[in-house]
Amino acid sequence: MPTVRKLDGETKQALRERAAAHGISMEEEARRILTESVRGQHQRKKPKVEDLLALGIRPRADFDQKAEFDALWAYIEEQ
Repeated sequence: MPTVRKLDGETKQALRERAAAHGISMEEEARRILTESVRGQHQRKKPKVEDLLALGIRPRADFDQKAEFDALWAYIEEQ
């Protein structure tokens, strides 16, 4: 496998962060990126639980969910 040289610092950092997010080495992350890029997205992977959880957004502070829901319905009914 060829060695990739002359990657700028920003690209290296992004690769490092992406690998850490997936819990794998930078080398493995680079391998996966290259494989997906060369083979294309034709082979859909089954999503991992972590991928699905990453789609959700956690609120930054506690809130009264019922009150917010009631306010939303009140607004909708006014329209």
